[in-house]
Amino acid sequence: MLTRLFPPRIDNSFPGIRLGLWLFVPHLALRLLQGINSIVMTERVMVGADGIPLATYPPEAAATAISLFALLGADRLVIGAIGLVALGCSSATCSSTRRRCRSTRVGTSWAYPGGHTADEYTAYFRRVLDDRR
Repeated sequence: MLTRLFPPRIDNSFPGIRLGLWLFVPHLALRLLQGINSIVMTERVMVGADGIPLATYPPEAAATAISLFALLGADRLVIGAIGLVALGCSSATCSSTRRRCRSTRVGTSWAYPGGHTADEYTAYFRRVLDDRR
């Protein structure tokens, strides 16, 4: 079951079920909205949604709690942004860029020593990594 959830290799392809991507998009949207909401309306979210009685705390403690809650919102925002980057890289954007770079023969003698191409270096590093496993 875990091999289905975590692929053996992380690259620009998504070998799983497409439904996973469709469920990932609303999850990301909720994460981003929660992050923005927690940063912009920190005190209101703490009192209303989470039921934290800020009025009963001393002012310094309430300010500290509000700051920590805003940091948690920033955390949700950053994790959501990383998810957006991962979602973008699993789409055709990254694979088309990779294909375009290979077709223009990036890695001629001026770019790599010995006149090797980028594909030759990629194959070499794949062999090295396979030997280590």
